[in-house]
Formats: sequence, C-alpha cells, structure tokens
Amino acid sequence: WDLARVARSAKRTRLLKGRAYAQPEPFLTSNIPNPPGLKDLRPPEQAGFETFWITTTARLLSFFGSYAIFPFITRFLDHFVTMEPVQLDEITSKFGPGISILYGTFISLTLSILYSRQQTI
Repeated sequence: WDLARVARSAKRTRLLKGRAYAQPEPFLTSNIPNPPGLKDLRPPEQAGFETFWITTTARLLSFFGSYAIFPFITRFLDHFVTMEPVQLDEITSKFGPGISILYGTFISLTLSILYSRQQTI
C-alpha cells in the first residue's frame, strides 16, 4: 500500500521532461557484469542551443551586450520620464531602505538554508 502511494506521488510530482544524468547503455541488463567507467558516466549529448546559455560565450555576450546597450536605453527613456529631482529624491529615500532590508532578508534566509543543509551532510 505504501509503495503504491509513493509511486503515485512520484508520478504527480515528476517533471514533464525526464532528466538524464548518464549514458543509459552501461546500465542495461547485458552490461551489468561490466562496471561503468568515467566515459560511461558522462551526461548524454544535448542539442547545441539547449546548452548555449551555460557557456562562457553566452555569459560574456549577456554582460557586455547589456553594458553596451544601457546608455541607449537610458537616453531613450529620458524623454518619457519627466520628474523633478526633488520628487525623485523623496521616492528613493523611502524606497531604497525598504528594498535593501528585503534583499538582506533574502540573503540571510538563503544562507541559513544552505548552512542547515551543510550541517545535515
């Protein structure tokens, strides 16, 4: 009974796309007597565009692209934002501390969770 409940729960919470962490061939029944090596444990090949965003090239393009386009975006938006400097100072003086407290709380919570996970290892 408990095993069936676990199986139903696993089916409900399973991701739509299966995960593959290693080549399936070394784990076939015919290959059970042969222990897998490092070459067998490598992840399966994926399409080029699926893994593009984790490459150094994509990270550099994202950083330098946004760095290069930022002045143009600010000049374009400058025509639409018409606010007096005093009014902007009022908003930032009230908004800034609240956001910094919020991000500080997020960082503290994240570090607390990571520390508790590290203790259970």
